[in-house]
Formats: sequence, structure tokens, C-alpha cells
Amino acid sequence: MTSPDDRLEVVLRAHRGSFTLDVTLSLAPGATALVGPSGGGKSTLLEAIAGLTPVSQGRVVVGGERWLDTARGVPAAG
Repeated sequence: MTSPDDRLEVVLRAHRGSFTLDVTLSLAPGATALVGPSGGGKSTLLEAIAGLTPVSQGRVVVGGERWLDTARGVPAAG
């Protein structure tokens, strides 16, 4: 069984051109598939989690470690 500290927690809002990504998700460790249509925001989501796409608001917590938290002034590591 996994603890809440093992999870990937993502709450973010990112803009890329006229596209706005608004996501809230919580994932337990293990295999996960991200599927959707072309232009649906899959790459933007992954780039935002990795710190490669600017995020206007959000939080990314991996295994209890804050990678991004705009409310607390923690910038993206990327």
C-alpha cells in the first residue's frame, strides 16, 4: 500500500498561446497512461510538471517534495 507522500499531486494552470491548461490530479506510483486527442494538452501538462512550461498558478508535489508552489513562492526547478 502506498502512503499519501508517495503520490504525484498536480494542481496547475498554464497558458500556451490561446490554449489554457487547467488540471488537478493525484496519482499513486505505478504505470499511468496519458491519452487524448492531438492538441488536447498532454505535452503541455508533462512539460509544466517538468518545469519546462511556465505556470501561472499551481503546485507540483512529488513524493512529498514540492517541485513547484506558486502560492508559497517555490519556483519550478526546470
